[in-house]
Amino acid sequence: MENGPNCDVFISYKVSTGQSDAKHLQRSISEDCNYSCFLSGVSLKNGDEFQPVIDEALQNCKYFILVITAKTMKSKAVLKEIDEAFKLHKKMFIYRKEGESLKNTGDLFKFQQTIYSDKYDLAHKAINDLENEILNAKNNLENKLKSKNDNQNRTRTELEIFDLIKSKKYIEAKNLLDTQIENNPKNPFYYLIGGILFELLHEYDKAKEMFEKALELDPKYAHAYDNYGVLLTELKEYDKAKEMFEKALELDPKNQATYDNYGVLLTELKEYDKAKEMFEKALELDMLDPLIYGRYAIVLKELKEYDKAKEMFEKALNSNLKLDENILIISTYLKLLNKLNDYDKAKEMFEKALELDPKNSAIYNNYGILLLNAKEHDKAKEMFEKALELDPKNSSIYNNYGLLLKDIQNYDKAKEMFEKALELDPKYADIYNNYGILLGELKEYDKAKEMYEGALKLDPKSSKIYNNYGLALKNIQNYDKAKEMFEKALKLDSEISEVYNNYGVLLTELKEYDKAKEMFEKALKLDTKNQITYDNYGILLTELKEYDKAKEMFEKALKLDSKNSKIYYNYGNVLFELKEYDKAKEMYEKALELDPTHSRAYGRYGHMLGKLKEYDKAKEMFEKALELDPKNSSIYNNYGVMLKNIQNYDKAKEMFEKALELDPKTGYAYDSYAVLFALRKQYDKAKEMFEKAIYYTPEDYRHYNNYGTFLLKLKDTQKAKEMFEKALEIEKTDFKVYLNLGDVFYIRGEYDKAKEMFEKALELQEDCVHSNLCYGKLLKSQGDLKNAEKYIKRALDLDIDCAEACFELGAILKLQNKSTELNRYMD
Repeated sequence: MENGPNCDVFISYKVSTGQSDAKHLQRSISEDCNYSCFLSGVSLKNGDEFQPVIDEALQNCKYFILVITAKTMKSKAVLKEIDEAFKLHKKMFIYRKEGESLKNTGDLFKFQQTIYSDKYDLAHKAINDLENEILNAKNNLENKLKSKNDNQNRTRTELEIFDLIKSKKYIEAKNLLDTQIENNPKNPFYYLIGGILFELLHEYDKAKEMFEKALELDPKYAHAYDNYGVLLTELKEYDKAKEMFEKALELDPKNQATYDNYGVLLTELKEYDKAKEMFEKALELDMLDPLIYGRYAIVLKELKEYDKAKEMFEKALNSNLKLDENILIISTYLKLLNKLNDYDKAKEMFEKALELDPKNSAIYNNYGILLLNAKEHDKAKEMFEKALELDPKNSSIYNNYGLLLKDIQNYDKAKEMFEKALELDPKYADIYNNYGILLGELKEYDKAKEMYEGALKLDPKSSKIYNNYGLALKNIQNYDKAKEMFEKALKLDSEISEVYNNYGVLLTELKEYDKAKEMFEKALKLDTKNQITYDNYGILLTELKEYDKAKEMFEKALKLDSKNSKIYYNYGNVLFELKEYDKAKEMYEKALELDPTHSRAYGRYGHMLGKLKEYDKAKEMFEKALELDPKNSSIYNNYGVMLKNIQNYDKAKEMFEKALELDPKTGYAYDSYAVLFALRKQYDKAKEMFEKAIYYTPEDYRHYNNYGTFLLKLKDTQKAKEMFEKALEIEKTDFKVYLNLGDVFYIRGEYDKAKEMFEKALELQEDCVHSNLCYGKLLKSQGDLKNAEKYIKRALDLDIDCAEACFELGAILKLQNKSTELNRYMD
């Protein structure tokens, strides 16, 4: 809880120069570690009356973080806090902003200081340090004081030193240890204890001297190498730390603590495979240490061995860990469960965390985020409200509550939450980002752009913001800038599957299909359990007519999310194309069961039912679609097509005109309207409509094909030929275009070209009645009666009621003196 005296982390900083960095740090620690922070400057600016609160917070905190910015070390309040932290022997982390001189940090120059570039770098480094500190074996004093000679009898004085260190009576322990070293200057054990003691006192140079002296006296002292390695890890002297651990294991290959400590170092260096090996060896030697299971689980998570990671987390959490250790392991486990969409287990973990710490606003806040992702909106709301009750000035909670309200379409209150969050923290990039998402959904694009620009000004290295800005730009068809945003997002972080997915969607819209495929494949390589990517990839494959692979994508998506109306809808579309009508019906009905407001599902279902001549139900679907979405030109267009097919021309005309009123630049409605004019023999008007269709949507080959078919009926074979050839320039996989062009060549007496076209049509789809009939007629005209008979018979097998095929077969059989064979087709 921010600014409460019962805190985990005390952050000391100069208000006038470091407040932005410190507040961002507090928020990041709260969200990522479930740790509460006390911001000293927020209280100090209100006057000295808060000094008792500050003193209490210092007394209670586990960790002290000092943020050094301009003039920090000239602040009396900060110097007082540093002095008190040393007196209380608090674990201290010092972060110095780039450009601030080491010589200006006074007596702190001899302590480990981490340089940071900006507030995001500060948060990243501090969180890593905190997590390493909490899980690192160096914090386990029993491990520090343990050696392979534990069974030897210790003197009363040695045991007294141990007890003083465990009780944090470091000065008394030091005085007693000095006496023992003076009396026993050749005993390496005392120097080992000295190294541990000075490390706890943050006197790192002296600690190093002690460990070096212990090893000088006993070059085979494995426990000294181990503890020296731990100190060097803390000081980020990684190469020398590695050397110490290797030497310790050479001397004592059965020391579980050394494998564990070495594993911590390797984890920090992201050498996960070798870290895994160390933790496995540690567990072989000691299968009862819950912290090793926890550290091992974190490494397995990084290696994406998720099932085994879950198993290790469970073993860690089923042991009796201390509160702070348990909180961190639960927090890390929750990240994994969130990634795997294992909401039930994650909820169990949050309940356990709240049981351990029922007044931690960060846990309520993060639990609310989980419930939001799981679409349990009522309980999520309860969590956010509880978090705000505990911490009413936390901008992060207002931000997350705004996301919930956006999700349940309570847009006015969502706006209110984001505005409140920005009032509390006008330099929090994440709020601008999320507010931009809301405004984009509300089509308030100018203000949304303003939010994204504000977010990027504050955090120019956030791939997430570039990604969301790219989505907004895509929605307003600013495609070039949208591409630029996605490219920047991937340049900053090439490991985020969501960006590849969104970029793939954009490229699909732009018909850059090969690159879109590449994006979806990369997204799925990074995250094999993302149903949204499978769904979007399926949409692309449907558009490319790769229907079998599209089916595979939708089936994988539904395995991951069986309650997503959109996936059923998209799966229904591919089944419709494959003419698997019964299963397509099932998909559309499931989509509508899950979401009775899904207007596109009603419209598409109506379109399919119209093709199946189930006109009454089709009309019902179209009417429902228009009731839900009266401004969707596509639904009016498809409804018009069905009404045209049942010869309700007046109402069809009304639908097409409404479609064009809503979207006067949609080529599809002009195309459909042209067909209606052609049926009513209004040929000039039909030509006008076809030409408008081509003008507004020149990239769609179907307009050229349909126009060509119309011109062929008017016996304008030359212009019809031009239209079909243009269609084939754009699309080379639709058999109907080849068939139509073959008809043109056949009429013109260009039989070799006609044959080539008919064969290509049959290669693409062999079960078309008209293709088989036309090819048979062509072969008959060329005197190939045997093959002509074969293709005409195939046409009749596909449609026994095809009168023309029956007539042609009769003529072919008569020419071969086989007329009696026709009888079986006449029965």
